[in-house]
Amino acid sequence: MKNAKHWSEEEECTSPLGVRILYGLYRTLGRLPFWFVTVWVVLWFRLADARARETSMAYLQHAHAYGLIPKAPTRWTSFLHTFQFADTILDKFVALWGDGSAPKLTIEDDQLVFDAIKGGRGCVILCSHMGCTEALMHHGSAWGERPIIALVHTANTKRFNETIRRSGSLKNLTFMEVEKLRDPASVYALDEAVENGALVFIAGDRTPVHGDSHAVCPLHFLGREAWFPSGGVMLANLFHAPLLTMTSWREESATLMHPNRP
Repeated sequence: MKNAKHWSEEEECTSPLGVRILYGLYRTLGRLPFWFVTVWVVLWFRLADARARETSMAYLQHAHAYGLIPKAPTRWTSFLHTFQFADTILDKFVALWGDGSAPKLTIEDDQLVFDAIKGGRGCVILCSHMGCTEALMHHGSAWGERPIIALVHTANTKRFNETIRRSGSLKNLTFMEVEKLRDPASVYALDEAVENGALVFIAGDRTPVHGDSHAVCPLHFLGREAWFPSGGVMLANLFHAPLLTMTSWREESATLMHPNRP
């Protein structure tokens, strides 16, 4: 895919009304009817967006060549891959809107987080787009009444993020536009928040908003060189704050969370 757009330049195709209808369907009838309707939404999305199909297939082919998945990907495999994104979005709203139906969260090493913040200061948490980051934020309340700050880029996802912000379940959650970190005053305010115990979540698996940014480092990923952001590491170093990584994934009736010290 030559001359591909940078991810921050992709146009949004979110329908807030559609999201609420699907979420209402889930609340009323459960996940199975939600899946039945969402299949058609995903099918339309794939038919309308050739690049989404190509990107999904390219990733699956790399994963297969690397040995991550045993069988060569097919169109059906790619469809299921896209559908999984839609199902994960439901998990995001379940976690944020706090309707009580969220799967039980199992933490592999909760003490690691308590040890990192036991002095009263906060920490920087590198998260990924795998699994449900919002479930991690929701669990953050268990580590005390600490502010939770999510560094996000909203220029191309305004409708989606506005829908998320309507959540009333996480009173201590604040979204901060990552572009504000270009302003020294915003960096100082974030440093002060960490000093007062804030948990700062930032994506550790996508390149910076500006494609020409030097805040990246090359790593070997799925048999090829890939660029990963170093902004979260730089913030933790600047704030003299502990740095953690967190990932989550759903297993049967529970969501498994894995914190780690890089």
